[in-house]
Amino acid sequence: MIYVSRPQAASESPGVLRSLLLDGPGSRAELSRRLKINQMRISREVYPLINSGLVREGPTEGLGRGRPGKVLQLAVHSNLVAGFKVRDFRITGTLTNMRAQVLAECELSMVRHTPKKVVESVKQCLDMLLVQSSIARQDLLGVGVGFSGLVDIDRGVLESSPFLGWQDVQIRRLLAEALLLPVFIDNDVNTLALAELWFGDVTGARDSLIVTTGQGIGLSVIKSGRVLRIPGEFGHTQVSSSDKECICGNSGCLEATAGESALLESANQLFHDRPLKTVSEVYELALTDPRIHDILDMAAEELGRGLANMINIFRPTTIFLAGEGLAAGAYYARKVEQAANTRCHPSLRGSYRFAINKLPDVAWARGAASLALHAVFDEDQFSKLQEQIHLKANQ
Repeated sequence: MIYVSRPQAASESPGVLRSLLLDGPGSRAELSRRLKINQMRISREVYPLINSGLVREGPTEGLGRGRPGKVLQLAVHSNLVAGFKVRDFRITGTLTNMRAQVLAECELSMVRHTPKKVVESVKQCLDMLLVQSSIARQDLLGVGVGFSGLVDIDRGVLESSPFLGWQDVQIRRLLAEALLLPVFIDNDVNTLALAELWFGDVTGARDSLIVTTGQGIGLSVIKSGRVLRIPGEFGHTQVSSSDKECICGNSGCLEATAGESALLESANQLFHDRPLKTVSEVYELALTDPRIHDILDMAAEELGRGLANMINIFRPTTIFLAGEGLAAGAYYARKVEQAANTRCHPSLRGSYRFAINKLPDVAWARGAASLALHAVFDEDQFSKLQEQIHLKANQ
């Protein structure tokens, strides 16, 4: 059983919390006007939030209409979450406040990435963050963890991850038992999209695609201001008739023809006299050596082909390109945009814009931390957070 010292709040509370997050502090009267519900109900919902420490009541102020009232605001700095991005041999972790502002970060290498080792490493990384920040474990609202692959967020199962070599692992339960905190998991690109939607560059872009290029090729879809959980993997869609085998076992996958391993292999065929060891070297050469451009052109054509299908299906207004692949500079991003524009339906050309979103490694961990924040601010997730919390008696 999981124990955290958090009194339970009313099930309607995320509306109040979200208003305080997005619209700023306000009195009960102001919240009543914002949310279009009566002040009695506002007071009923606010009380457990104050009691739980999620909301702080400030000095009385006049807000321009009616009698002055006490100002309510998020207790941003006293309610924290942790997030972790799990790669094949590395974990990046972060501690954030309720506005997803990074307070501490850490990185930990792993020799192996079995479920047991990953759980141990996440726990070790969390302990490092807590010591670094002088924060007690019970002060955390929860923990989010992002994985590459197919994730069933309802069951807490990592169904398939080619990079980790996992199949049907009950990873949320294993993490919760080790960390003694509410744990939320999702595909890592979805966690990135969630953080950017609520707190970053995607704010206001209600219909968007976020495409990441790196070790794998990922996609997250934001539709009507919500992250869609699509039960599939963009990187393993079929875009080529190539018989080149993918890590998933199929051939013709987007990752097999445009992923980092494909770029590195193609570059080494060109520079056989001085083999390149990492794809970062390929990206660096792209800035100065035109011979790399042919390789990038082929990869961009494949990625643009796959992206055109997503444009036809979801009709985004904005497409954000993110990830390590942008180390190649604007050249690669421009080629992807050209390929997508050429191959999408003619009626959709010009209906969207491309934007480059250069994100540091910690952004992925910050995205994972936003899973726990989403559980606080979103009505659909709030009940799940409460289900994971077993309250200590008389607290």
